[in-house]
Amino acid sequence: MASKKKPRSRNSARPSSSLLSAPGAAPGGTTVRSVVRSDAPLGSGDVRSTSFWSYVHDDDEAVFGKIRDLKDDIRRIYKLMTGDRIEIFMDRDDIGWGQQWSQVINLGINKTIFMMPVVTPSYFQSSACRDELLEFSALCARRGLSDLILPVIFTGLERISVDSDDQVVRIIADAQFEDFTEIWPYARGGEQWMLGVRRVVTELVKAERRVDERLAELANEPIVEVPSDGDDFDVPDDEMGVAEYMAEIGPASEEAVHALEAAVAQFSEFSMALTGTPLGAGKFTASDPRLFQAQIATAAAAIKEPAQNLEAAGSNALDKVSAANALVMGVRQSVAGMHNREFEEAFISSLGNLQSVDDVVAQMEEMIRQMSDLERLSSVLRRELRPARRGMQFLRDAGRLVSAWAQ
Repeated sequence: MASKKKPRSRNSARPSSSLLSAPGAAPGGTTVRSVVRSDAPLGSGDVRSTSFWSYVHDDDEAVFGKIRDLKDDIRRIYKLMTGDRIEIFMDRDDIGWGQQWSQVINLGINKTIFMMPVVTPSYFQSSACRDELLEFSALCARRGLSDLILPVIFTGLERISVDSDDQVVRIIADAQFEDFTEIWPYARGGEQWMLGVRRVVTELVKAERRVDERLAELANEPIVEVPSDGDDFDVPDDEMGVAEYMAEIGPASEEAVHALEAAVAQFSEFSMALTGTPLGAGKFTASDPRLFQAQIATAAAAIKEPAQNLEAAGSNALDKVSAANALVMGVRQSVAGMHNREFEEAFISSLGNLQSVDDVVAQMEEMIRQMSDLERLSSVLRRELRPARRGMQFLRDAGRLVSAWAQ
């Protein structure tokens, strides 16, 4: 794995001056997969931006509701500082979140919409959070909008590196994230907490201005009138059309197929190496501690290289699939504007065998659970298993992206 660089972040959270007070609130409820939820409106003012939050529910419980507290205080301080309201969707299972998210994913970004991942080590292990970030990042890349992902780091700052083999980690590292690691332990409403909230809101407002400028540039690009069902709608002259996307999807999907096949092959190599040991075959001797330790050491040595190969192949597969995914999303949005089922069917058929990955995803999910159990047996075994688990995670992410293409 490549050596890590120091991540890009703004000022570390060490506040020391003025005080902003905010009313207290009880910690919020429960969700495993989430994004920001619009609560009761805060008086007058227009909705200036929309924000989707992505976080792990157990993390919010671990910090006694501080993640939901942060969301509530951002809404209040944003209103205080701008006079406008920010629409926040937090609960992934909420109908409003689902409708808004589908609209963004299917029709694209044409207004100021942020994703705010609340990052901990568990975030990178959550398949729901990973899916959300990968999907939204692809939209941002297509539109040339680099300021719409605003992570807040609660814990695990040292793991954030632009050199990571994990694409999700790299997305966070490349974003202008906020370091909240030294803020969240302080009492809500206190000086340190409120200065941290104010800093997050200040950066959010700055990002809004940059995004507005970019959206204005896109709106002012030359356009051509294109008929659609008797009506006219404007398309930028240089925006790729269905034909251009389809031409690029062919080579990109071929590379993705080869990368997926290579990763699956490495997974098979790893599985054979593991099951070839007494530990992997379930024939270990836990009643004899010395023999059990010897079996663990044998398994660790046998899987070391296959696990590293699986991690590298899984990372490459995710990169290749993500590249194809950006093109696929472009086609989806173009086809959605054409209201023509024939184009949609032609697009789906062009993806070929890339859609037949549901079994791979299910297998990776099951193996990831098994790896977690095996890692508890020994620190020696854990060290060698983790690259394999990460490789399976990458392969699962790639498969889940592909599975969503035909939906």
